[in-house]
Amino acid sequence: MYTFLLQFLLKTKQTKESGFSLVVALGLGLFLVVTGATMLLRSNDDQVASTLQKHSQENMAIAEAGLNRVLGVLRSEENSIFLKLDKNEWTKEKYDSLKPTAEVFDGGCSEYNNQESDGEENASEDIPLAVAQIRDSSISVDNKGEFQLLAYDYDSRTGTGTFTVEGSLSGDRGTAILEASVYVGEFSNEGESTFPGMYMENFIELGNNDVSLIPNVSADPNEKSNIICTRCQFSNLEDACAADISPADYANLIHRDAMGAQNNSKLTNVIPRLGEPNLPPLPVPPQTITADLGSNVRDLPSGGDQTVSFDPDGAGPAQAYQAYVYKAEDIDIGGGVKTWTINTTNAPVIVFLSGDLTISGNRQIIHEGDFGDFAIFGKPDSGTGTVSQNIRINGTASSTFFVYAPDAQVGINGGGNGDGMNGVIWGKIWDASNSNASGAVVNIPPGAPEALGNAFGTTFESISLKRPAQVVNTGVVTWERREATN
Repeated sequence: MYTFLLQFLLKTKQTKESGFSLVVALGLGLFLVVTGATMLLRSNDDQVASTLQKHSQENMAIAEAGLNRVLGVLRSEENSIFLKLDKNEWTKEKYDSLKPTAEVFDGGCSEYNNQESDGEENASEDIPLAVAQIRDSSISVDNKGEFQLLAYDYDSRTGTGTFTVEGSLSGDRGTAILEASVYVGEFSNEGESTFPGMYMENFIELGNNDVSLIPNVSADPNEKSNIICTRCQFSNLEDACAADISPADYANLIHRDAMGAQNNSKLTNVIPRLGEPNLPPLPVPPQTITADLGSNVRDLPSGGDQTVSFDPDGAGPAQAYQAYVYKAEDIDIGGGVKTWTINTTNAPVIVFLSGDLTISGNRQIIHEGDFGDFAIFGKPDSGTGTVSQNIRINGTASSTFFVYAPDAQVGINGGGNGDGMNGVIWGKIWDASNSNASGAVVNIPPGAPEALGNAFGTTFESISLKRPAQVVNTGVVTWERREATN
């Protein structure tokens, strides 16, 4: 460009209008210089804008990761009550007024999370440590940056809570601020039941046992049941108690870790849970019973057996009904006793068992009536960690009944190619030490809650995990991204 200008200037000296040409040349040169400078500045601006945009996206990614972390902390039963409090209300006083009154059974996570504070004093004034951390601190995200919860505001009129989260990449590259709102409502598991098809208070060791529910396609093809343990403990606390663990991974750890399932154990339409269900009181035998069997195994009813008035849930004489009610000590179905036949065509059959029940070999209980019409009630819970009864069924059997034995150890002996148990089982310990072959299963009948409700009253049907007053976020409904600062 400069060579061209020099040549042009030399030429203009030889013309009569050299003065005018010089002015034109200088103007043209100035124009070209300004244009070049403008293009250079624009290129620099584009580069700066591109860098800022990249940093903004990276900072926003940190903010989004932080929001997911916050939602993970607040989704737990213990912490979800904070969803209905503004961030500045996350205090001990507010928490104490709203926190669950029921004991939380979480496989040891509460104690583990308290230990994670590294022995430091909890500056949270005794609100849950994880909540205090997201309230008060900037938190690292995979050592790539930090996020901070700037604000959380709950609007009771709309039932929404709005989070404001700031994210910043390491290296002083500005920040990004993310706002997101979630719907907040009373806890609800519509379509989901926590009725225990199998429940043990102290311990479950599934081994290779299967637990299944085959839905009644003509009634509810999507029906599921639950296997619940109150005091089962995780051995892998670091994974099970992580704030951001997914529900699927958490359920798998309950099954494989807390409930001791081995490789061949399968759950079909059954959800593993930790907690305490609101079981009804254990029924007691009426003053007048049909017969005391002692240790004599005979088909029921038989001979001159007569029904008696039975009030299973203590609702009073108006709710009592006629049933065959027996007392028994030890029941051993084996040796010369091939089957134990229970006929509930005319009335339900109830057995109050004070000893052990053993079904060995290929022996079985035969009951072809409705599931809820045959029940075995064991001894009440002694309040200790030990058991006073054993209920053992051979894996090749196929026995159908309802067992409610709060002080019993229950299990399936041997390997088994049969069904083992068909029914609902509530006890203290499930021990699979003698039943580790696959195929030894528990089949939970479809419609079990309704069947037990029809047989024993509504307290046997309306059973679920004890849950405190709880709220739940039902998903992010709005997102608003702000420009990165700096």
